[in-house]
Amino acid sequence: MFPKPNHKRRKPKRGQRGRITKTDYKDALDWFGDSCTICNNKPIEMHHVIFRSAGGRNGYRNLMPLCKSCHAKAHADRQFADHLREMRQEAYGDHFFHDMHDLYDMGLIDEPTEQKFEAFMQKEERK
Repeated sequence: MFPKPNHKRRKPKRGQRGRITKTDYKDALDWFGDSCTICNNKPIEMHHVIFRSAGGRNGYRNLMPLCKSCHAKAHADRQFADHLREMRQEAYGDHFFHDMHDLYDMGLIDEPTEQKFEAFMQKEERK
């Protein structure tokens, strides 16, 4: 028989990796609640802690439910946005905004799979 081909897994395009899916949205709500993380107001909008333009991905660790006014403040007030980033970095480690493909490209995991990614992230959270 022929040997199994060694193909790299195809990486989604950058735009797809930053887009919030229904699953990501639900996971963020399950993890952080359905009210604003800062002031507990409703309704909420989902905020990328590390902006998509800066390479932030759509995983729940990089999403934060914020009310409309807190969300606007996060985009207008650099100091406030930095505070939100520091909160996430303390809770989830330096790679909270990356996805499995980023970690694979950086050589931090040996395969871009959900299992390898979650194992790495859980280890980072325990530090």
